[in-house]
Amino acid sequence: MLNRIKQGDLVGRKSYGKDIVFTVNRIIDNTVILKGLYERIEADSEISDLELIEKSEIKQYLNKANREINKILSRNDR
Repeated sequence: MLNRIKQGDLVGRKSYGKDIVFTVNRIIDNTVILKGLYERIEADSEISDLELIEKSEIKQYLNKANREINKILSRNDR
């Protein structure tokens, strides 16, 4: 698994329950620099803490994020 993760992959951090989907920006030795796919966030992680995210999981994640945004927007419409 360690060698499977490469630049451009979509991953989640196991230690955080894969709560954010990241794009692998750079790999420096055993450290990976990540950028949030949907959130504006940059992080780093050890490669051993990362897990590739399946397309079906990404769709679920984006649907959940869109529902949350719609809730916020509907509250602000009042």
